Amino acid sequence: MPSTTPACTQPTSALADAITAHAAAARHTTRTDLPNGHRLALRSRSNGDLSASVFAPSPAGPARIVLASFKGALAGDVPARVLSAAIRCAPPRPDLADAFPDPVITAKAMTLGQPHTEPGTPGLLVTYGPAQLWLERRALSVVLGRAGSMRITLEGPWDHQAAGQLADSMLREATWLDQLPPADVSAALPAWASVHEDGWHPAATTVFLPALPGDDELGRAHSRRYRALADQVEADHPDWRVQKLVSNEFAIVALRITRADAEVPPLYGYVVPAKGYESPGGGSRTFVTEYRPIPTRPAA
Repeated sequence: MPSTTPACTQPTSALADAITAHAAAARHTTRTDLPNGHRLALRSRSNGDLSASVFAPSPAGPARIVLASFKGALAGDVPARVLSAAIRCAPPRPDLADAFPDPVITAKAMTLGQPHTEPGTPGLLVTYGPAQLWLERRALSVVLGRAGSMRITLEGPWDHQAAGQLADSMLREATWLDQLPPADVSAALPAWASVHEDGWHPAATTVFLPALPGDDELGRAHSRRYRALADQVEADHPDWRVQKLVSNEFAIVALRITRADAEVPPLYGYVVPAKGYESPGGGSRTFVTEYRPIPTRPAA
């Protein structure tokens, strides 16, 4: 298996310019030379859908590393950003690549979404807010909305790690209009609050506060700071909702901030054995609380 070291750092602007020129030319097919020896072929369908193929230089001649299909209303420069991410994930020797990533292993390399299976459907489905990603052999397909108002499909020679990174990128791009950016939340909070992307829904972020010297072991003082911050956020931002994530010692250990209009399902706490911890003598076990959505179906 060849390495997935980025084949290039293809500028998104070059791809966006090519897609804009293709639309302006009103032609069925256009071909564009890109930096680093890459070539882009675009084809417009009669229904307004767009197909794209990206070719990279190789010892055997130009080799296709990405086959993409964009269907439905795509906002902004989403196609260019998706293609740019796909090029970065492509192997440096595409003519030698014959990767068929296992969907279950690919899902483990992802940081977003909730994987599950569908009866009678091959591969794996990953739900991330309003988007659903389908992993099957060399294909990654994202559908946005129950009626499939937007669909992005990519095919290419990726290994598990590269496919996982690209799947995360596709989910971010497909849901960017629904997102609650961590930077927006961070700007509304004290500088010492740490704001992170939520792995389950694009319209949510997770907030952590640093522990202070002298805090009690049960985290009661730390929990009071979280509660005070939650009250402040709800008072200052009525369009946000705050969920308090509580440990099995009943102390608040994080806040989950969501957009009220997005109807983000809450996370539920599950008490599970702590990973990697062995008690002295092999007696009692340590348990922790993990927060995740209610599973829609058993994960593969």
